[in-house]
Amino acid sequence: MTTEILLKNEGIELFAPLPFEECRVINDRLLQRLEFVPRSVLMLIIPYFAGTPEGNLSLYARSKDYHLYAKELWERLSPSLSSLYPQNRFALFSDHSPIDERHAAALAGLGCIGDHGLLITEKYGSFVFLCEILSDLDPSVLPKTDMAQEHRDLCLHCGSCKKACPCHFESCASGIGQKKGELTPEEEALVLKTKLLWGCDLCQTSCPLNKRVQKTDIPFFYEERIESLTPEILEGLQGDAFKERAFAWRGRKTVERNMAIFEEARNAKQE
Repeated sequence: MTTEILLKNEGIELFAPLPFEECRVINDRLLQRLEFVPRSVLMLIIPYFAGTPEGNLSLYARSKDYHLYAKELWERLSPSLSSLYPQNRFALFSDHSPIDERHAAALAGLGCIGDHGLLITEKYGSFVFLCEILSDLDPSVLPKTDMAQEHRDLCLHCGSCKKACPCHFESCASGIGQKKGELTPEEEALVLKTKLLWGCDLCQTSCPLNKRVQKTDIPFFYEERIESLTPEILEGLQGDAFKERAFAWRGRKTVERNMAIFEEARNAKQE
């Protein structure tokens, strides 16, 4: 079985290699932990879009945490890669990476970086996660999807994302909502504008290129979804069940605070 078949069997259709030397290193400490000198990077596009039903969580956070998906993916891929290339070594990263993932994916021909700062792909829009496999293989040995092409600016530069952003790109409402501790009244107002307890999708849902994107074929993003988080559901998420959620990384109190902000706003509107 080839690497290309391995990836397609996982529902990953967009992938392409590039020489490691062309990547932008942003975390040298992660490189120093590797037991090999990387020569190539195989960029993987992980689509997560499973539709847009009503809900109060960002679309990326309705399934279990994609970091868990990346871990499970590597547990499946690693033995096969070691069997295919027994003399070579590999390491998978996602999000917490030694390289600038968006830059590498665009350079590999898998999409472009839009005005909202996210990678835009032709098939899945910007509803994608990025993973990459570093190896000491020559990049010419690694597979490349037929959909990869030389850099093409897909972004329309129409201004829709900036207009929709509650912060107008001066900061990020999603990041503000993930801060620990108390928020200022101004910060609370920005969180309320997102209409979400966790995250913000406004720059993505306003983008014309995300209107008719294809849904993911990866089962993980359809399993154990939470469209709307309620106090009852949150209370039922204990131990690992809570830790497996994207909204868990800043702690339960941060989510509870955001719930309280929306509850207070609802009560004030009814008075």
